[in-house]
Parts: sequence; structure tokens; C-alpha cells
Amino acid sequence: PVFLSGLYIVQIPRSCLSLASVTMTMFLTLCSVLVLCVWQGVEGARLGLGESCFEEGVDYIGNDLSDGQYDVTPTAGDCQAACQRTSGCEYWTWDPTYHTACWKKTAKGQTAANSKVTSGPKYCEGEQTTAQPGGETDSMRVMSYNLYGWNALVQNPWKAENVYKAIRQINPDIIGAQECEGREAQVAAAVGSDYAIAGSATAGHAIIYKTSVFDFEGQGVVDLNEMDQFGLRTVEYAHFTHKLSGRKVDHFNTHLCLCNGEQLLGSAKTITEAMEQHRKPGSRVILTGDFNCDDGFENSKPVRYFKGELENTPVPLDDTFRIFNGDGADGTTFPGKTGKIDYVLVDKGAGVKNAWIDRNWDDAGKASDHWPVAAVVEL
Repeated sequence: PVFLSGLYIVQIPRSCLSLASVTMTMFLTLCSVLVLCVWQGVEGARLGLGESCFEEGVDYIGNDLSDGQYDVTPTAGDCQAACQRTSGCEYWTWDPTYHTACWKKTAKGQTAANSKVTSGPKYCEGEQTTAQPGGETDSMRVMSYNLYGWNALVQNPWKAENVYKAIRQINPDIIGAQECEGREAQVAAAVGSDYAIAGSATAGHAIIYKTSVFDFEGQGVVDLNEMDQFGLRTVEYAHFTHKLSGRKVDHFNTHLCLCNGEQLLGSAKTITEAMEQHRKPGSRVILTGDFNCDDGFENSKPVRYFKGELENTPVPLDDTFRIFNGDGADGTTFPGKTGKIDYVLVDKGAGVKNAWIDRNWDDAGKASDHWPVAAVVEL
């Protein structure tokens, strides 16, 4: 073959051309492989796979975010994603041989060789990911649950898993929890990697929310004047924006004292005044709580006041359970009591797609002494 090279005509022997052709083919193949590898690495980082920073066969010892608690994830990449969704998690270790456990950690600390596990940081270098908004576009799942914390979380921790199971079954977007006994962070971590505490607990109760569903925008607390032998009672509130709809949501949560109806009425008035003062304009308002309203249950003074049936209520509310189920349904939320003491209330006129009391008879006496109350509320 003859090739033109500048002003010269060059004749190349066929044997040399064949060798050059083979060499060029090998070179192009090698380049293709290198380009593919680089692209996969870049694309993996872009998608949040982050496997370039994973340490296979390395165990990060200690520094668990919640002692004895782990997430179940199918892959190491999913374990990293769970860490990314969890406040306080900076590192993780994934063990496919032990329930595909994802151990979330606050620090890397000491390491040890372990061929079974894979470990890594919250983010690989140069990688930042944002969880996609979750939940429904037009509604939210709300739950109120007295956790019976002094018993189920402290004295008899074997009951805790049943408490967590009750929450997971409802899969709430937001929870008003009572009797947390300082274990609210443990509860949030145990029920799912997407949950966080809205600020801090007050008087033993807390608001827990899904970070993929809500943006948390601040918290406050108002002391209640009425109290019992257990001390100060409060109502805490948290401001949120629902990510998919943009709707403002103000969640108030309380645990009223073991008091008579007149005293509870005083607490109810303080709570509605707090709602009027602190809610965002046009927000969806939620009130969750254990009202301890044995003095009349649903006909008690505090419940009637909340619903605008007694005196002039500045922020009248509806009982989600009654709106959806009617007056004839059994409203018992505490075994052995003859009426309803736990509530999910919403600002009057809000749509309620579903509402129920989750009476899991198999776990009666094996979890909380209250049943969870839940509702699907329109935004």
C-alpha cells in the first residue's frame, strides 16, 4: 500500500501494516476500557453510588449511633444512603451475613479486618446527595402514640421492639410521641433511617418526623399552668413545610396532667391560645396527645373545648377519628378504659382520608399500654 505523507510518497510493507493495525486495535480497545471505567466512576459518584470510597473487608469498631440498633439494607450502597438520610451519622459498616445489617456510626475510630463487611463514610469525596421528597402530594400520615417509655423503653426494654413495630406498621410521616423518657432519639433511629426529632423533647414528649417528607423550620414550647405529681406539663410545637405540596404544617403535641375536667379545660385554653399565637398563616394545624380526659372522655371539657363545643375556641379542631368513622365506632385507646383519651385533632374542615386506632391484640401488654392513633389528613 502507498500513503501520502506531506510531499513524499511512502510505501509500507504489508507485514508492517498488519503489525501496526493490530497494535492500533489493541490501543483503541485499551482506551475504550479506560474511558468506560472513568465514565462509570464519574457516573457512580453522580448517582450517589460512591463505591470508590468503600472499604471492603474493614470493620469500623464502636461509635454506633444507637447501641444495638441497625437498619436492614440490601447493599452497601443502600447502607451509605441510609447514613446520608440520618442526622448524626457520619460513617457506617454493612454486614451482609448478619441480617444485612447497616450499622450507622458517629465516627470512624478504630478499624479491624473483617472479610465479611464493607464500611465507608457518609459521603465520598466530592459527592453530595439530597434525598428525593417522599410521602404523598396531597396528604400526610399522622400518628399519636404514648410510648409507655418508663416501662417499655426503660424497665422492660424487650417491649421496645413491639413499640417500634407498631410505629413501622403505620408508617407515619409525623408522630406526636408521649412518655419518651429521654429515648426519643433511640425511637427515631429504630423505626427508620428517615426519621428525626423536631428540635428537642419537652416534659417527656417529642415530635418525630420524616426528613424526606418535611422541612423542619423551628420549634417552640409553652408551659401549662396545671400539673400533677409528675411535675410540669407543656405543649411543644414545630413548624414544617411539606416538601411535595409546599403546604405549611404546624404540629402541636402534649400530654395533659392527671387532673379533673376543670383543670384540663385550663390546659386546653392555654394550648389553643398557643396555636393562635404561633401557627403560620394558612397552615394545616395538628394537635396530638394523651389528654388523660377520664372525666368524660370525648364529652370531657377539654375535648369539647378543642372542638369548639364549649365556650369560644380561637382555633376550633376536628377529631380525625370521628370525622372518618362516625359517632358509633369504638374510640377506646387504652385497654380497660371506657372511652377515648388519645387524639389526632386537625383544624376544623380539614379533609380526613382515613383514621384508625391500631389495636394489635397480639401485642397487648407486650408494648405500650396505649394503642396508637393514626390518621391520613389532607393538605
